[in-house]
Amino acid sequence: MREDYREWLRQAGYADNTCAAQVARLQRIEAEYGPVEDTIAAGRYDALFAELGYSTADERQGRPNPSRFRIDG
Repeated sequence: MREDYREWLRQAGYADNTCAAQVARLQRIEAEYGPVEDTIAAGRYDALFAELGYSTADERQGRPNPSRFRIDG
């Protein structure tokens, strides 16, 4: 994650708790997939975005979760 991401969120007007939540989400993604900057540089952003786009509608239709995250509930 870029060092300036949290500050960018603050300057965009997000509350401190929202900034912390967004940083935590990005850290979780990067723990599973590696640095987002590398994903973008390699042209894999769209594939990552699609993989993370699993929805409750997908779950109801019995589609498998394509992401590396376990969904419980």
